[in-house]
Formats: sequence, structure tokens, C-alpha cells
Amino acid sequence: IEFSILYQKDRINAKTKRRIFALLQYLLKNLDEPLDKVIIYRNISPRESSNIRNINKDVDKILMMLGELLERFATYVHSQTNKTDQKIKLLEYYDLQKLDDYFEKTQQKLQQSLNSISYKVPNDYFHLYSVSIENFDFLSSKNSLDRIKVLKESIELFEIYYIANQLKLYCHFINHSNVIQSNYHFTFIDTLLQKARCKKYTNILIIRLYYNILMFLKDPDQEDSFQIVKKILIDGCLKEKIDEYIVYDFLVNLCTSKINTGHSKYYGETFQLYQYALQRNILNRYGYIFPPTFKNIVTIALRLGELEWTQQFLEDYKEKLDPNHREDIYHYNLAHLLFYQKKYKKALDYLKESNYTDVFYKLDVVKLKAMVFYEKKEMTLLESHIDRFYMSNYRNAIISENHM
Repeated sequence: IEFSILYQKDRINAKTKRRIFALLQYLLKNLDEPLDKVIIYRNISPRESSNIRNINKDVDKILMMLGELLERFATYVHSQTNKTDQKIKLLEYYDLQKLDDYFEKTQQKLQQSLNSISYKVPNDYFHLYSVSIENFDFLSSKNSLDRIKVLKESIELFEIYYIANQLKLYCHFINHSNVIQSNYHFTFIDTLLQKARCKKYTNILIIRLYYNILMFLKDPDQEDSFQIVKKILIDGCLKEKIDEYIVYDFLVNLCTSKINTGHSKYYGETFQLYQYALQRNILNRYGYIFPPTFKNIVTIALRLGELEWTQQFLEDYKEKLDPNHREDIYHYNLAHLLFYQKKYKKALDYLKESNYTDVFYKLDVVKLKAMVFYEKKEMTLLESHIDRFYMSNYRNAIISENHM
């Protein structure tokens, strides 16, 4: 219905509108059919005849016009999902139409609504800035003295938006650089950090959050910054799942880096973060828990001696694995638990049952089998197992030396 309204408002002649609508109906009914322009032409212009060259040209033109209409419709639908953007556009309309009472009531209500948000993300500050700018334009047209105060407010709001967004973007870049071991250096990062330390910004949660993330990404020994960010996360200050996941991911990456450099206390920190993430249901962002994450949770729990917890985790979250790989991933991690329980024969049985497609899971299976043979003192089997693996890997070049 909404598309029909948008389509009816477009400034094209009635005949072309009918052909566009006929094309849309045809395409919806024949989604799985190949695109045949002659058949399309017969459906949108049943009473007309033409040569093949003109048919192609005519159909291409109608297809292009339908595409443009659909793009506008997609933009319209998206705009309907953000009520704040709609209200800001409404302020602009009221100002242009000189509807002062409507402007003032809408502006005050919108500003109060935005200010009431306890955890503001950068976009919330941009919305506040946009409302403030609309108010400044409105007051300027009235030559009101209050416009200077509102302009100052606009500048401050934009600065908050800018600093918070810059901090966030630097965090993502440095986090990525750490993963790929790039040494790219930004000239203005220290200036940005110095600005974020100003007293007027330290109480703004979004700035405090990304300032401290950036601090421990630049220097992993910044323990205070790590704890500040972790507290913000665990205390439930972040309202959106995507924000929770992003901050959780930054923290887990730091923990992994610290563990890899011998700081064993971060096993406990990581385990606490995993428990929080499971409780908040932020790990299955695409419907399922990512297999390496599932394995990492089990590995960390086992390292900490949380055997009963691991058993419960495997039973509770098995169904959260992608069905295409569920049994293999479950069997490997159950075998890992059985190894820690010293049930070596059962562990080997589960490893033999599986057919792993992921190359790194294959490597983990090889390692776990080797650990079982070692614990059982079956040195001949252990040597044979290792030799077979190296010969297979040498022939197929499956895994680099760095991962073995």
C-alpha cells in the first residue's frame, strides 16, 4: 500500500505508471523465471507490437524506472523506522511553514526525550545537535537573543559527537591493526586522548568508555582502563546488543593478547566475560554461536577446572550451533571435557566419530589425540600419529608452520 502511494505521487504519465505496476506484478509472480524481455513486453504492453530492438529499449527503460522507484521506496521505508529523524524533518517543515507553536512544542518534547536517554551513543548526540541547529535557525529568523546560547549548545553537542565517534573509530582501527600486526600511526591520536581527558568530557559515558578502550588497546598494561570498561559492560550500562557485543569483543581480544604473553590471571577475566555474554545472549548474532567461540569457551572453562560448568554448557548450548556442523563441534568439545575427566577411551571414541571440515578444528583434533596418547603412555601410537599428521600436512600444505 505504501509503495502504491509513493508510486501514484510520482510525476510520470498514467500509461507509464500502469506499465511500471504491470512490470512489478509480473516480476513478483515470476521470481524464479529467467528475465525474458519479449515476454515482459507482452505482459506490460499486451495491445502493442514492436520490433526486438525497440522492445529491448522499452523494457530497459521501464526496468530502470521501476528500479529508481524501488530505491526511493526502500529509502522511505528505512526513514519510517527512525522516529527521531522524522521529528527533526518535521521541525524543519514547521519552521519553513512558520508554524511556531508546533515547532516549539515538537522541539521541546524531542529534546527532553533525547536528554532522558541514560546511555547515549554518538548518534544520540548528533540528533541532539540537529535539534539544536534547527532551534538556532528558528530563533535566528525571529532575531531572538537566545540564539547565541543555543548556538553555543550546538557547538558543544557536535564536539561530543565528534570526539566520541573519533575515539570509537580509532578503537576499531587499532584493534584491527593489532590483529594483523600493522604499525600504522595516527598523528592526532594523542591530541584526541588529551581532549577526551578534559573535565567536561570525563562524565560523558560514551567518551569515557571509548577513551579507556583506546588506552588499553594502545597499551595492554593499562589495567585500570580495562577494569573501567569491564565494569561499564557488566553493570549493564550499554542498552543495545550491538554495543554490548563490540565492547565485549574489545575486552576478550585484550584478554587473549594477555594470555598469549603469559598473564594467566586473564583466564578468569575471559571466563567472566564469556559468562556475561552467554547470559545476555550476545554471542549468537547470526543465529548461532561461532564454532571457534564455542571451543574457546570450553577451553577457558576447562583450564580453570570448571568441569561441571562445562558439562552443563555443552548440554545447554549444543542447539545454538549451526546444524550443519553441530555434531562435529559438540563431539570435539565433549571429547575435550572427557580428556580433563581422564576418560581417555571415551574421548578417543568421540573424536573418531566426527568428520571435521574446518582446518583448525582438524588441527585441534590432532592435538587432542596426541594428548590422549601421551597421558595413556602409548608412545608408539603417539609417534605414529604425529608422523602421519606431518606427512599429510606436508603433502597437502593444509596448515602453516605457525599454527602447528
